[in-house]
Amino acid sequence: MSDSELEIAAASYSRGDWKDAFNRYKELAETGCVECQRFVGWMYFRGEGVNVDLEKAMYWLKEAAQAGDQEAAFWGLVVHICRNRSTKLHTVGTKKARKRNFCPLFIGLPALIEMGME
Repeated sequence: MSDSELEIAAASYSRGDWKDAFNRYKELAETGCVECQRFVGWMYFRGEGVNVDLEKAMYWLKEAAQAGDQEAAFWGLVVHICRNRSTKLHTVGTKKARKRNFCPLFIGLPALIEMGME
């Protein structure tokens, strides 16, 4: 993967060419680009360039999270909540966040629960 490939994907996303951006990010994600894996998961979650697919969103976010991407870990939990509407996740998620020092997760998840995403 070259920086220019990532820049082209980012430029497509910035100008709202979701389909092109998705295709470019997905191709890069399949080569192991962690940032691209997070973007592909995000785009599946939001339906940008593809139909909303929470299972595929979870797959790509999990791939990125397992590679150490904390933002992907946070969004993976958001997708999980949307998919399962589970309040039990609040307790489990915050304990894991404290244990692993996932600050965005620890701060954001209780707020999501409070906003009614249970």
